[in-house]
Amino acid sequence: MKNRVLKSFEKFTVEQAKQLEIDKKTYLKYLKRNVVVPEDYQEIINDIKSYDISNFSYNDKPYDFWIKPDNNFLGLLKQLNTYISDKISEDILFEFTYDAYNLNRIEFKKGIPNILQKTGLGYKLYCFVINKIEFALSDKDASAKAVHIWRNLILDDNFYSFTSNDISGVILKKNSNLKMILDNIKKYDSNVIDFNFDEIIFDEELEQKIIEIYGSMVTYKQ
Repeated sequence: MKNRVLKSFEKFTVEQAKQLEIDKKTYLKYLKRNVVVPEDYQEIINDIKSYDISNFSYNDKPYDFWIKPDNNFLGLLKQLNTYISDKISEDILFEFTYDAYNLNRIEFKKGIPNILQKTGLGYKLYCFVINKIEFALSDKDASAKAVHIWRNLILDDNFYSFTSNDISGVILKKNSNLKMILDNIKKYDSNVIDFNFDEIIFDEELEQKIIEIYGSMVTYKQ
């Protein structure tokens, strides 16, 4: 159902994919330098990988959307700190921005600590935000790490997805504002995000929704 958007996405993220391979090698070297007891470290990392973050608290402001871990997760981080030299702050917040005036273009301001890379936490945090704001978009200036997450987002069955040579976006399926979001994409006229509306490829399920709402893809594209 998402083959078209995936093909389009991978076409315009080739350079970021190459950088991601370089980052993987750098990350492995980082682990060797910073992990004191590899066996115990891996056990806690496995707990973090499977952790349900739905009970995290958050503050929803477009330019200051922060997520605060719950006490159980903070307890895992405290345990993790005993096995690593590069400590994680116990006051950690995960900070995002999204621009409501520019199609909810989203940015993870600081990302997650290096030691928590490869745990799936970044992806979960993006999903957390999108489940609250219902729609998010990224452009071609996204980092390699963000591109990796966006590849998974556009394949997520909880979201409709679309992509072009310049942007990628997801829309929460469980929302009541689909037509408004589609209208905003079509009518976007600011120069903050540069993309060609006619080049956008929608996943098959979203295309069917567009046809239901507008009568045909041709009508929507006009």
